[in-house]
Amino acid sequence: MNIKVLYDHDVFSGFNRGGVSRYFRELGKNLPRCGISTIAFGGLHSSDACDEMPHFIGIRIPPFQWTWRARALIDSVLQQQAISWIRPQVIHKTLYGRHEYPTGIPIIITVHDMAHERGYIRNDSTVEAKAYWIKRATHIITPSEFTRSELIGITGVDPGKVTCIAHGADALSAVQLIPTCAEPYLIYVGDRHAYKDFRVLINALSEGSIAHDYRLLCCGGGRFTPDEIALIESAKLTERIDRIDPDDSYLSALYQQARCLVYPSRYEGFGLPIVEAMKLGCPVVAADTPVSREVTRNAAIFFTPGDGESLREALMSVAYDDQMRSAVSSQGRITTETLTWSESARCHARIYEDAVGMRRLDAHVTRVLSKK
Repeated sequence: MNIKVLYDHDVFSGFNRGGVSRYFRELGKNLPRCGISTIAFGGLHSSDACDEMPHFIGIRIPPFQWTWRARALIDSVLQQQAISWIRPQVIHKTLYGRHEYPTGIPIIITVHDMAHERGYIRNDSTVEAKAYWIKRATHIITPSEFTRSELIGITGVDPGKVTCIAHGADALSAVQLIPTCAEPYLIYVGDRHAYKDFRVLINALSEGSIAHDYRLLCCGGGRFTPDEIALIESAKLTERIDRIDPDDSYLSALYQQARCLVYPSRYEGFGLPIVEAMKLGCPVVAADTPVSREVTRNAAIFFTPGDGESLREALMSVAYDDQMRSAVSSQGRITTETLTWSESARCHARIYEDAVGMRRLDAHVTRVLSKK
């Protein structure tokens, strides 16, 4: 059974890179082998995901912030036309935009985390929009059992409506080693705001010998804010910290040569950089949270969340103990062997097939009842 699935425009028109766009990109690349045709509608977008998705409809434009509202309105109108033309059997929403869709088409959503509901991110409109689609979705996917439990506990949604499907760890291919940094370094990947606890990392590096012996490379997350610059300066680490925006090949090389990935975040729904680093043999030092325990299967070095001294001790253990680093690296590679995007796509395909099957059953029942 060949099923046509549409990914809506929200994540592509709103973001260039990130874990969510990578998620849909990797599904789009792997689902055709499962008998699923995916079409991503990007509209007026600024996303690099279009370069690797097999079927992407959209026009790339510069990501000017002042055009956001106009683009969102235009994309919503264009998407309605695209749906009429494509006639998908399933729509998988990429975020929680309040768009209207034809009656009868199954709607799938992925809830990546419950950070807004837990108060880690203050945005009532996102909480409201997410609640709207949680109620109306045909089925909901979460990337971890932790997030599934959070979702059910907070919203009271029917557990039978929610399926956990882990992300893959193999989006980044191992590359021929190229020079990345002249000095030994630690790597930090992603956003740095609030609960990500970047401040705790800086505090941990401000004392002891680690910052003297290792640089810190911060990948992505936007430019350092004035507050972050002031924090780094006050810790006397200005000359020891760099920020870059690597493409996937360079990020792969960075992981392969880093002493470790530092992941101090107090709250995540999955933590994609963790498993991608482990897959490439990069040891992970992570805050001891339920989701980090789940996705690493304990193949990491943990520290007490929010505790700079505990983080410093964890970094010391991997920075100066080659045997420890080697053991954690090997265990990480073994742990992520089963975390593949092909397996994730196979599980998603089953959700899409079930949704279409239920729609056909409902239509059949309706026809039978109408004849009585």
